[in-house]
Amino acid sequence: MNIMPLVMQYFGPVIMNKIAGSLGINSTLAQKAISYAAPAILAGIIGKVSQPGGAKVLSDMIAKQDPSVLGKLGEMIGTGRQASVVEQGTSALGGLLGNSVLGSLAGALSKQAGIGVGASNTLLGLVGPAILGTLGREQKSAGLDAAGLGNALIAQKKQISDAIPADFAKLLSGTGLLDAVQGKGTVNGGAASTVTPARPNTASTSTTSSSTAGAARSTTTTTSPMPATHHHHHFSWTPWLLAIAAATGLWWAVFGERVTQPQPTTAIPAVVAPSTTLATTPAALPAGLSNTDVGKQLVGVLDDMRGSLSSVRDAATAQVALPKLQDIAGRFDKLSASANGLNPDARRAVSTYVGSQQSVFKSLIGSVMALPGVSGVLKSVLDQIQGRIDGLAKV
Repeated sequence: MNIMPLVMQYFGPVIMNKIAGSLGINSTLAQKAISYAAPAILAGIIGKVSQPGGAKVLSDMIAKQDPSVLGKLGEMIGTGRQASVVEQGTSALGGLLGNSVLGSLAGALSKQAGIGVGASNTLLGLVGPAILGTLGREQKSAGLDAAGLGNALIAQKKQISDAIPADFAKLLSGTGLLDAVQGKGTVNGGAASTVTPARPNTASTSTTSSSTAGAARSTTTTTSPMPATHHHHHFSWTPWLLAIAAATGLWWAVFGERVTQPQPTTAIPAVVAPSTTLATTPAALPAGLSNTDVGKQLVGVLDDMRGSLSSVRDAATAQVALPKLQDIAGRFDKLSASANGLNPDARRAVSTYVGSQQSVFKSLIGSVMALPGVSGVLKSVLDQIQGRIDGLAKV
């Protein structure tokens, strides 16, 4: 279970547009707000399950939810039934996070996303049932009890922490909402409390002698779930993919000229190499743009886009990159407006420069979108960015 991309995949274009319409904002802004709200809520839930008995509270709360909520939620948004959904979602989140913390989250979300507090409260009331419904579905699918669900979430605290932008985390400072994923809470202690009930039961059956009981206790201590949780917390595919890409490059340098059918090496470079290579090869501006504000903005936004896309390897890293790419999309909007105000010669210079980069970025976006699970997270914002690039090539 990788909960962050699973939650975000639920908010596809159809549901996103419905939420945006119900809040009176555009879908890009709604997507941005949800990308802030979802990991913050999950961080708070991790804080809850890290406390003694917290995993059972979460499991009981999930059991109270309508099991078909994920199928019905989209149908209720924007209708007369939305208020009831929001009320139930707000009540559930208040029971897990605390009403005062939930209020602080709504205020911070309002500032971060640039939407009203009322819209923030409504959005949280809609995101909450989607998160609980997703957790319930995954818990049932994996056959997890309360402790297993709690440990599965705790193991993902780094991914969830990474999905929260630093400036948003600053707004939430002091609320306690992010303490568990930022190493300020008692996550380890909580994790132990959620998994140890199964281990002592095994040890207690071996009571034929004090040495046997001692061995059971020793085994329990040695094989505590904490190292396993710690292992999952730090594991990442990125170093492995980079190492494979580097090894592939070295193999080609030595043997490439002697091989005519390099099937064994094409699969991974096709995914990894394009973004890594393009991220380090910015094109120089033409003389007519090099000293202008528009030229500097253009280089900056294209370079930032290279960097953000080169960090995407899977659905989880796509979720981390989403807020940055949404910011880049906004910068492209401003850049387009500035370019339209230039004199004809300067506009032609912009058009020529962007046109020379157009196919490069189209290929880069295509390779990133082809990665498993990435399209569901980034398609909307990358379509918007690609449209802006195409527009600047014709300015």
